[in-house]
Amino acid sequence: MQSFQWLLAGAYLVQPTEDGKLVFELPSIADAPSNACLFYDGNEHALLYRNEQNGIILDYINPEVRNTLQKSTTALIIELNTEDGEVKRSYPVAVKLVEKINVQFAKGEKDDKTD
Repeated sequence: MQSFQWLLAGAYLVQPTEDGKLVFELPSIADAPSNACLFYDGNEHALLYRNEQNGIILDYINPEVRNTLQKSTTALIIELNTEDGEVKRSYPVAVKLVEKINVQFAKGEKDDKTD
C-alpha cells in the first residue's frame, strides 16, 4: 500500500465566478481524485485532499479571496495538463473550515511535532 503524500501546488490560480463561487486552477496529477475535499482555516494556506494517496498544499491564498473562501461551502477544482494547459479534469469539492493548518514543512522549516 502506498503511503499518503502532500504535494506543493506550485503555480495555481484562484478566481471567483459571477455567482460568488471560487474556481481553483492547478497542475494536474496522474491519478484521479476520490472524495476530494478542501480544508481551510481562514489564513494563507489551504489543503486539497484528493484521494487516499495524495493531497495538494495550496500555499499563499490571495488575501482578496480569503473571505470568500471562508464563507464557501463548495469550490470547483480544475486540473490542467502541464504540457498544453488543457483541462484534464474538473470536479467540485466541499470546503471544510478547520481551526489551524500547519504547513511549516512546505517551506522547509522543521515541524515541532516531528522527531
